[in-house]
Amino acid sequence: MIEQWKVIQSHPDYAVSNCGAVKRIVKPKRGRGRIGALLKPRIPGGGAYPAVALSCEGEVTNWYVHRLVAHVFIGPCPEGREVNHIDGNKQNPRLDNLEYVTRSGNMRHAFRTGLLSREGALNSKALLTEDDVLAIRSEYTGAYGQCASFASRYGVSHAAIQDVVHGRNWAHLLAV
Repeated sequence: MIEQWKVIQSHPDYAVSNCGAVKRIVKPKRGRGRIGALLKPRIPGGGAYPAVALSCEGEVTNWYVHRLVAHVFIGPCPEGREVNHIDGNKQNPRLDNLEYVTRSGNMRHAFRTGLLSREGALNSKALLTEDDVLAIRSEYTGAYGQCASFASRYGVSHAAIQDVVHGRNWAHLLAV
């Protein structure tokens, strides 16, 4: 991809490229800063997305680089949409890697690419831990009433215990 630059309309002292670089194109009124100097993105607050701080008339605005690239090159984000990284790499803000999708579409993409997992304890609705499942499987003998006993002990249904011991749930732990 040939790098192209566009001025950021809301911050006309800066330009962004379709490769995800941001630079100052006007000398600042105060302080230091060179024309054409690339801004160094940072990862704010333990997050995952690179961001830059843009100053306009004394007011500083923080922008995630991927959102800035999409905003300038694709257009403003439509209501109910968000930016998706097609390759799943949050550090890759190139235009050819970005698209607007719905929240559910973004989540489906994250599961499909392996960025999020529904397996075991990573599932937000999981009531058992991996240690619980391994303990249940090691203690299970098939004796009458044992599933009901486990269900009571672990606070889940009898059917959930049956699914665990027969490998219908937590199947990824069967190889352990």
